[in-house]
Amino acid sequence: MPATLTVLNQSQAENKDSVTVTKETATKYNLKSIADLTPVAGQLTLGGPPEWKTRQTGAPGLKRVYGVTFKDFKALDAGGPLTINGLKNGSIQAGDVFTTDPNIVDNGWVALEDPKNLFAAQNVLPLINKAKATQQVTDTLNAVSAKLTTQVLLDLDKQIITDKKDPSVVAKDFLSSNGLG
Repeated sequence: MPATLTVLNQSQAENKDSVTVTKETATKYNLKSIADLTPVAGQLTLGGPPEWKTRQTGAPGLKRVYGVTFKDFKALDAGGPLTINGLKNGSIQAGDVFTTDPNIVDNGWVALEDPKNLFAAQNVLPLINKAKATQQVTDTLNAVSAKLTTQVLLDLDKQIITDKKDPSVVAKDFLSSNGLG
């Protein structure tokens, strides 16, 4: 890391890749974790960003870590509208959706558990310029990190993405409700 930067306190909140399926797919195949895909993945199409075809935290990693080989891979996007629409319209049965994407909750989808930790922790971690790291800035950012959980991040994302609230209003409300603003 460059000497001009510093890392502050890591939050509990993380936003990471997940293999997500619809409720119908989860029910049909009794899926709770990625491991449950092993006997049925050959009937399913996986969707995700193009790099998932060769990335070790994509299709090759799913095969190496879980023994999961999908019938097909469809290059879409990283948890964006193409992947979301693919799950909705059935052109894919499993997709790379980030864990704090409100579409998971809004659509009743299942982000499959990753018991072997193929997807490493991706916690929110402030990285700032040391010249700006005054005691007030450091204390404030560390206080925000202390209040952020994955569920809180999901709730904040839902307000912005699903409910179409102004991000600055959502941020101010979060700070105020946590005694930080």
